[in-house]
Amino acid sequence: MPVDHGDLDAERLCTLVQDETAGPFNWDCFTFGAIEWDGGFTVYAAVDHLNTDGISQASTCLELMTLYMNAAFGAGAELPSVGSYIDYCARERAISRQLTRRSPHVERWIELVRANEGRLPSFPLPLGTGDEGYTRSALLNATVFDEAAAQRFEDVCRELGSNVISGVMATAALVYAEFTGKNEYFGMTPKSTRSGAEEMNSVGWFTSLIPVPLTVDDTTTFRSLAPQAARSYAAGKELTDISFHRVLELAEPRDGLDVVPGWSVPMISYIDVRKLPGVEIFEAGNGCLFGNRGSSEEVYMWVNRFPTTTSITFLYPNTDIARESVQRYVERFVEVISTAAEQGDYRASLPALTS
Repeated sequence: MPVDHGDLDAERLCTLVQDETAGPFNWDCFTFGAIEWDGGFTVYAAVDHLNTDGISQASTCLELMTLYMNAAFGAGAELPSVGSYIDYCARERAISRQLTRRSPHVERWIELVRANEGRLPSFPLPLGTGDEGYTRSALLNATVFDEAAAQRFEDVCRELGSNVISGVMATAALVYAEFTGKNEYFGMTPKSTRSGAEEMNSVGWFTSLIPVPLTVDDTTTFRSLAPQAARSYAAGKELTDISFHRVLELAEPRDGLDVVPGWSVPMISYIDVRKLPGVEIFEAGNGCLFGNRGSSEEVYMWVNRFPTTTSITFLYPNTDIARESVQRYVERFVEVISTAAEQGDYRASLPALTS
């Protein structure tokens, strides 16, 4: 039944929706609703990110608009078949059960972390979180470049036998070396674990993190690093179905890993939004994805390519130090990637590098 909440601004609306939506560990961990305003209304779906990955969120928006057009205009569009998330989870658990400490993919993960002094990667600049166990997060949005520059960057990457995600990771490695003076970059990026067309339309968490390690030295340029990044990304994809959570369970004390359960790592995601199914309807219906300010101990970064612009979004600990560090990082990242797009190359300004 409709409820009159009076006139609410965006912040109060957000609070109301969050308060009415159960947490991720409850069965009814989502809500749907409509917000009426002069001249129209907005339909929303609210659910915790723990329960839905990015593709799930986009497909939910598309499905809601399809259902609305069918009911309002008799469009008669059929909804696509969806796969079972329960079956997916069973498959994921079966793969994990088969792993042992001697499994090659487990060995690979352990080798990578051991090479990073037994630790998982961290953001290259200070965040000011100290020993706090819970830090409220903050958001920062910025523009990377327009579509013309985005296409130039893609062309440069393709010319080098690479692709855009590998070019983004190469950019991050160069920025990391400039800030830290270290020549070994341990990047992490999300990778979809969906299999088949039906799972592409399912709602759930079909994502893992894969490693993209890169080496930067005094002779490294973007042109030399992008192909290395493509090879590293391809190698990382072989670990798509191997969760590091499971690896940590299998690791032995002699492996020398200084990682505890509940770990977090900086993450860099790239999505070409233009290629998502039904993106035309999504745009026509003014579909949007919004995130709230949860907790964050690390810096998470999303590079999203839209039809007219490429944007970058950061979620980071809400401290004064982190705010300054993330601002420095985004300015440098945009400068490096823009130079690579405009000039076809970039040579880092490196301090004395250390391994």
